[in-house]
Amino acid sequence: MAPLVSIVIPAYNAERFLGEAIESVLAQRYSRFELIVVDDGSSDRTTEVARSFGDRVRAIKQDNRGVSAARNAGTRAATGELLAFLDADDRWSPDWLERMVDALASAGADAAACAYRLVDASGLPTGTLRMTPMPTVESLLTFEGSVAPLGSNLLIRRDSFDAIGWWDERLPLSQDWELLFRLVASDRVFRYLDEPLTDYRQHAGSLTTDVELLESDMSRAFEIVFATDGGAWQRLRRPAYARLHRMLSGSFAEAGRPGRSALHAARSAVYDPRAAPGLARSALRRRRRSP
Repeated sequence: MAPLVSIVIPAYNAERFLGEAIESVLAQRYSRFELIVVDDGSSDRTTEVARSFGDRVRAIKQDNRGVSAARNAGTRAATGELLAFLDADDRWSPDWLERMVDALASAGADAAACAYRLVDASGLPTGTLRMTPMPTVESLLTFEGSVAPLGSNLLIRRDSFDAIGWWDERLPLSQDWELLFRLVASDRVFRYLDEPLTDYRQHAGSLTTDVELLESDMSRAFEIVFATDGGAWQRLRRPAYARLHRMLSGSFAEAGRPGRSALHAARSAVYDPRAAPGLARSALRRRRRSP
């Protein structure tokens, strides 16, 4: 018999897009699944939208505790041997489950992920987000290559998810990156499909547009990683923090925050003095482009 997939949709004030997310699940060609929507303390009609689909959707409501807590609540309620997660503002292609279950089985993998199709608030495509090359501990810590963090693109065996640990509820934004790090750092078999089978919606209400949250959350994620590694990755500490602050410098620059951008550029140079000239040139180019 085909394995049962438990699909968890965490939802907070998601009435605008939740219906599309649910419909994309119900339209799957692979039919052996259960769908759980966790309303994370919404003040809008999120629960009503979920319940409008009848017994095809199981709706759970909890006090607001964040997306990781909502995903974990859905996991506790899940009965399938496979787990998948879909954010309430994202969508799947109709063959998502079919392709991902096949990928997991054919590779004897513990987890599988696919590329993202980036879409705007109205659902129109704007680009693609891929994993290139396949991530390693070093590439994730130093932000090398392109990374499609785990989230709406993830299918994982329940026993493997239990083994590596669930979503970290201390991280409201970077929990996707941190879970990918734990998966890559483990001895689990990870399969990647370089096809954009998940629509990742970018809009003004998305947490990923909050640069100050990105700053605090990625800093916390790095603290967690380096506090629990047992010394295995200490050689990467200085280059990792140099690249972290360089990334944050660019993010604040794009957000029109030159003061915070300069602060992180300076911190990056402290960790890697060789990067200082490049940071200065980047700052000069941004200043010349600004009106």
